[in-house]
Amino acid sequence: PLRPTFSIHGMDIFDDPIKTRPKCLPKAHAGPTRSLHTDDIEGARAGWKPPHEMQPPLEKRRHFRNTNFVGDITGAQPDTVKHAIRTMRATNPLNPAYRSLDGEILPDPTQPDFSHIFEHFLGPDSGRQSKSGGSRPTSTSRYIKT
Repeated sequence: PLRPTFSIHGMDIFDDPIKTRPKCLPKAHAGPTRSLHTDDIEGARAGWKPPHEMQPPLEKRRHFRNTNFVGDITGAQPDTVKHAIRTMRATNPLNPAYRSLDGEILPDPTQPDFSHIFEHFLGPDSGRQSKSGGSRPTSTSRYIKT
């Protein structure tokens, strides 16, 4: 089962025994391996403390620095996040006279201007008098009997 052989049309097919097997493990080292030993390094043992002449006493030490101080960074303190765009604009749906971001007053949104649509479909003189001199009949005038 580890070296299968197949016979197809009278020809035996099998794997190459040299190229399909894994390589052998290297020979074991006879002497001691010193690559993971740290006995000869000072300070590389558990529980080692440096001599006191390497550590100055606390009264001779310079000041301690707070390395995580973020008081000088705006927005880095707790509860200082603003979750939306802050603006002085006020919206009033009962009196919709708003100013745009450019500063100009916007037209009233409750009275939309459809003149550009009428000019597109009826021509540029649709709001003025017709060429015959009379006024154009309104849509309700055809229902009134005279």
